[in-house]
Amino acid sequence: MKRIGVYLGVTFATAWFMEYALIANGGLESRWAQVAMVVVLFMPALGNALARIITKEGFSDMYLRLERADSQSLRTLGAAWLLTVGAAVLGILLYFALHPSMLDLNMDYYTKIYREAYQTIGKEYSDGQIHQALITQLLLSLFFLPVLNLIPALASELGWRGYLFPKLMEKFKAPTAILLGGVAWTFWYGPLIEMGQYYGTDYPGYPFTGMGAMLILFLALGSFFSWLTYRTKSCLPSAIAFSLFNSFSTAGIYFCGSDAYSPFVGPAATGILGGMGFLILGVFSMVKLRKMTEETKEKKKKHD
Repeated sequence: MKRIGVYLGVTFATAWFMEYALIANGGLESRWAQVAMVVVLFMPALGNALARIITKEGFSDMYLRLERADSQSLRTLGAAWLLTVGAAVLGILLYFALHPSMLDLNMDYYTKIYREAYQTIGKEYSDGQIHQALITQLLLSLFFLPVLNLIPALASELGWRGYLFPKLMEKFKAPTAILLGGVAWTFWYGPLIEMGQYYGTDYPGYPFTGMGAMLILFLALGSFFSWLTYRTKSCLPSAIAFSLFNSFSTAGIYFCGSDAYSPFVGPAATGILGGMGFLILGVFSMVKLRKMTEETKEKKKKHD
């Protein structure tokens, strides 16, 4: 438990210092906000490194390399991408199935928003050009941005799934390990929720209801990411999934015919309906993870 305590202490202290400094200097409106939020993602990796140094654990078994370069590992890497996209798309479809009046397949509303934004800076583009740019943005969020953002996502996962999750699994069964890890991960994001990340600030129960919604999502994501990590003994697949989630989770918003959607509902994956695919995926991952851990224990008993 000492190693867990050191990791959490370092990770929370460094990240919260930066986040509350950001709050004191304009929050998400600060010109440094995007840079600060990227730098914060490196704090779990820092916590991992300092915990290993302080407790003299060393740097073996870092969960960076795939345990085996076999077909299962390759399938897991593919599953990290495909299941993340599938879960996000399922949430989008579910949201618009229940809110058909909001659906705008031509993206006319956001085409208008972008056209007016360009006009304020003296640039004129046709609706066709802007529509094509929006499609390009969606494709980039699927294929390019996840690669571009992989390093900060890997730094984050190196702490949460590469260090904390294995340590919790030494002490608890999989459901408890994921629950505790999800709670810690959510509270670590607390100052960002307080600044209005994902849900804004104008909602009942701010910021506690936002924290509750994020906890549900992070438990689902944590379950999925932990299953990917356990299968490969590497946090690389979960980093791929996390980077893709960050870039593609808001894709459904482009198909809204107005801005009258609730961030607590969808179509972004951080909403209840928008995130339903990830909730289902989280339950599936938990079932698979429990089965895998039980099989591992049985094999160990037979070997002993």
